[in-house]
Amino acid sequence: IVFCTIPKVACTEWLRMFYKMQGDPKWHLDPHYRGNKPQFNKLPPQRATEILNDPNWTKAVFFRDPARRLLSAYLDKFVQHNSYSSRVFSRPRMSFRDFVDEVASANWDHREPSGLHAKVNPHWKPQRLMCELDKFLPAYNFVGSYAHVGAHSRALLEALGDGVWAEAGASGWGTPAKLTFSMARAHNIVRKAPTNLTGDADVFLSSNTANHKTTSREMMAKFYDAELLARVRRAYAMDYEMFEAIGLDATATSAAPRDGAAWAD
Repeated sequence: IVFCTIPKVACTEWLRMFYKMQGDPKWHLDPHYRGNKPQFNKLPPQRATEILNDPNWTKAVFFRDPARRLLSAYLDKFVQHNSYSSRVFSRPRMSFRDFVDEVASANWDHREPSGLHAKVNPHWKPQRLMCELDKFLPAYNFVGSYAHVGAHSRALLEALGDGVWAEAGASGWGTPAKLTFSMARAHNIVRKAPTNLTGDADVFLSSNTANHKTTSREMMAKFYDAELLARVRRAYAMDYEMFEAIGLDATATSAAPRDGAAWAD
């Protein structure tokens, strides 16, 4: 499998998943600062080309509605941790509307943090620009939606072969009753490291899906009005265009995984 991990689209949990699939005893720890991740861009170009064009390899990515993803980034990086205002934008604090002003800026200077260019912070960088998907999405044969992360993740793991879901995803991810969420992460289905590695919860805690969807709607209503939502949708038009081209509705209540073949057109 080749997997494009996109920040704020369950990337932490997927990195943990791959460590678990490899039998790493420390799979449950924060994966972002570990130095032994098998990274595709470190392969020789000829081998990378062979993999991308080999149908026996599964190339997978999950997409998320850009407006929800942007709010998730704000709540995580500007509310819960409260560090990005000064670190990225050199401002003591930022409201969500201030943040949208920066993101929706027409700036294309890569030295500046505002706008949506190729060098912008990856937590709100357009998904189309991650992993060079603008070019390589047609090679992806599994495109999942964050709105159905539980069902689509299971479908992906089951497609990899007999036993992969049962061994890596179906259990051992903690006990739902013991998990806690701060306000800033209540809308987010991804969580902290499992508290009980022998628990019977699956990787995305299917028992919490209903609460996640309810809280997500509440958070969207709290932070967005019609004008602000329209601005964000215009700013991320490049992502919405790509989703539409492959037939993926990132907010649909019912949808099947797609592939990226139609993007070749």
